[in-house]
Amino acid sequence: MNFMRNNSRELILLHHDTKPRYTDKTVDIMLSPSLYTLTKKPLEIKYKRQAKALAPSVLDELLDEGEYSYDVFKDIDGVWVFIAYDKSKIIKLLDKFDVNRVYFAQQSFELFKHPISLNSNQALGLVDNIVTTIPKIAFGEGQRFLSFDNSFTPNSGGFKLSKSSNDFIDIKSSIILSIIFMIFAISFGVEGYGYSSTISNQSINELLEDYPSLQSKYSRDSILSKYNKIDKIERKKREFLKSISSIVKYGAKLQTLIITDKAMIVTMSIKDKSIYSDLAKSIKIKDIGNGIVEFRESI
Repeated sequence: MNFMRNNSRELILLHHDTKPRYTDKTVDIMLSPSLYTLTKKPLEIKYKRQAKALAPSVLDELLDEGEYSYDVFKDIDGVWVFIAYDKSKIIKLLDKFDVNRVYFAQQSFELFKHPISLNSNQALGLVDNIVTTIPKIAFGEGQRFLSFDNSFTPNSGGFKLSKSSNDFIDIKSSIILSIIFMIFAISFGVEGYGYSSTISNQSINELLEDYPSLQSKYSRDSILSKYNKIDKIERKKREFLKSISSIVKYGAKLQTLIITDKAMIVTMSIKDKSIYSDLAKSIKIKDIGNGIVEFRESI
């Protein structure tokens, strides 16, 4: 089944030396070939995740020194397309923009059969079915250049652009969890489930192709169990630190803070023992002497 993207959202063509016109609306982005490196390989690989794992080695000799992200997809002939891009460079060009999704020009290569005007000197056209930046003078006199618009939005693919590198759960993990929750919502007929508004059926199909193990209920249960355990541990840490911080305002002074895989230990200098009496209900408390008190809780 083919699910169409939301073409009502503006699609902006992004070139390496052109700052796009700012808008406060949510937009989609299509990268020109100046912002990615591409090669094609007719490899006998079934799953996207397998191809993506090979992308760094496939593209290595084509790239300058730097940190790259990778994407892969199949073209209409079933050949794998490998792409490398510098995410930091893209983020810099899109500063302050609210970006929904980012695509590569190659994903809509059929539409570049007629060259698209890029600027006064350059256009995007096809060379061996690969979208390429071409000097306009190479087309000769009388060449008509088309304009870029929302009709170039691909039906699928692309990637979400995360501007933060400090997310507690990375993008891949959050996507996997979203798929699992969505599948559970569908399985049990839950209406208005939170994740149903954030991920489309098309996204589920694409991501299940990338991570076929998620089609197994056993795998989904295993992943949920893993993240439930992480969530419980992190909640326990927050509650412990919240309890400890509650007595600081009464004059307690922090001496040491140790958090291991098995326990959380805090020592504090306290003059008035009555300020922490309520904590003894949930936290082990030991008076070390000389006004130093140890608070300990297992994880």
